[in-house]
Amino acid sequence: MEVLWVVTETAYSALAPFEVPVNFWLEKSIPQREVLRHPAVAAMITHCGGDGAQGATQAGSEKKRTLIQSVHDLVSAEEYDVAQRLAHAGFPVLDPLRAMPADLSAAVRAVTARDPTTENAYQAKARKIARIFRFLGGAPRAADFVELVAELGTEHQLRTPDLSMSWFVKHKLDLLILVAIFAGVIFLAANVSVRFLVGELL
Repeated sequence: MEVLWVVTETAYSALAPFEVPVNFWLEKSIPQREVLRHPAVAAMITHCGGDGAQGATQAGSEKKRTLIQSVHDLVSAEEYDVAQRLAHAGFPVLDPLRAMPADLSAAVRAVTARDPTTENAYQAKARKIARIFRFLGGAPRAADFVELVAELGTEHQLRTPDLSMSWFVKHKLDLLILVAIFAGVIFLAANVSVRFLVGELL
């Protein structure tokens, strides 16, 4: 199996002194969509960025015999939403803190498995998601939305509730304090009850 690994400038320099396996190609950047559509590409391992996940899904839906789909390896918090959506859709998602090499191998084998008589289940899922993307308008619709926001501003269109929350509420400290108070009340009540029962027995 040939592996094309896209790494950051720092990682590229850090890996330079090591002997990289002959079946690994290291690149600092690639034309992602063109590479995903190449017939030799069978799977994509991504950190669940929205562009990569959508590109892999779209490319996987377009191929009849070669599947491209994402085996997701979470890196930062912003990718968790994409990962959860894809996991809900039935695609494999791996936790980098817990996944073993065998888990990654199994996930890649699952998404690349091919039967000449049937369509790979993951390719079928990719096809459905790609149809949703096309129904929603794709890049032209996104461009229209960007132009609308540029015209009207971002005061309402792009605001989420957490932007107006205090850090106290945003980090759920109010809930933690409430739970602590509740636990304290239960502890005190139990302590008083035990002392009362011990006093009665004595």
